[in-house]
Amino acid sequence: MNKEDDRIQKFLREFDIPLEAVEIIETEITLPAYFDEILKVNYVEKLRTNNNNEVSSTQLSDLIRPTIGGMLMQNKRVYSGSTYVRNCTFGFNAKWNGQNVFITNSHCTENASPVSQLWEEDANLSFHLPHQFDSPTNQGLEVLDPYGTVSNCPNNHKCRKSDAAVIQFLNINSSDIGMAKIAKTTSRGNNWTDGSSTLLTNNSEFRIIDQDKTILINMPLNKVGVATGWTHGYVSNTCVTDYIFFGSNKDLKCSYYVSGMKASFGDSGSPVFYEHTTPSGDAQLVGILYGVRSSEQKAAFSPIFGIESDLGVLEASDLPISVSINGSSLIDSPGNYIWNASVNNQNAAVSYQWQIKWSGSSSYSNLGSNSSQTVNVSNEINFILKLIVSDAYDSDDDIHSVSVNFEGCSPSNPCGF
Repeated sequence: MNKEDDRIQKFLREFDIPLEAVEIIETEITLPAYFDEILKVNYVEKLRTNNNNEVSSTQLSDLIRPTIGGMLMQNKRVYSGSTYVRNCTFGFNAKWNGQNVFITNSHCTENASPVSQLWEEDANLSFHLPHQFDSPTNQGLEVLDPYGTVSNCPNNHKCRKSDAAVIQFLNINSSDIGMAKIAKTTSRGNNWTDGSSTLLTNNSEFRIIDQDKTILINMPLNKVGVATGWTHGYVSNTCVTDYIFFGSNKDLKCSYYVSGMKASFGDSGSPVFYEHTTPSGDAQLVGILYGVRSSEQKAAFSPIFGIESDLGVLEASDLPISVSINGSSLIDSPGNYIWNASVNNQNAAVSYQWQIKWSGSSSYSNLGSNSSQTVNVSNEINFILKLIVSDAYDSDDDIHSVSVNFEGCSPSNPCGF
């Protein structure tokens, strides 16, 4: 393609851009990073063995529960008389319209030819996590994959801001869904080299604490995918239009490229994130990988703001734990009274510590360590309850003032401190 191309000249005239002000640079086509193969046991056996041909139970391709970003996912398709399995990477768990879902690439959800059903829902497509041999039951249903969401698009083209689809979980317990978690492997690949696909043995994962909508040039990013494991690179291109689908009329707007972050076929859908160094293991989710530009040593991804523009609001991060105390604030007769903890955003086992401070005292005394607390009120002494909750990641506390007047308290006549 050059300046004499009729399409280029027409475009420049439309926007009143002088020809001499334009430099045209032809670049590599971004290839979608899925891997199709005729369905056979040998492929899965290859995924599940290491270089010494020994079966490993800690690979990204193994059966992993709870589900976490970076693990293998597959679907089956029939094309030209053969049954194929498409191998991609599980992006991330999320809450979407109150449902438990996961996000992966739209091109990982096609049911027939490579582009014929791109950006279409297909209720007959079965997803297996990780593969049909460990999980023969359909465990995912595509529920949203819009055909085109961007209005300012070239004639006869459909445009979107992400290569992403919403997959609803089926036949899986909520306890087997690892919200806000990305797999963490034993080592990271840099400068376009493979990383490890072996999970750490202590169940350590990256914890998604935020969904980052700001992506800058030279920002260091990571991805975890089935084909090349945990790899790292730096943002090289921001908000570019990509044409990934082999001459189709479907354009991706505002994509991002990461230099040196190796990806290959099977990494489609990999979560892309910024890793916090303090505390180590916390991550900001920035998008999902969809393509590879091998000769340039770049990986391409759709940003989280583009994904949400196409699919709607997604809650994928681990919000800090919070607690409130429920129970009486006014007591007008002696007796035993119970107060209960209400905990939100619980992501691990929670510990409780109740405390009490009586009117006239300068300090709290410890009470129980359960989710509820009983206090025997026998004297007309006001008090304050305090509850401290913590999980493996966060802590929070709440205080609750209680007025005591056996002659009667009311909102208009409270028992004062």
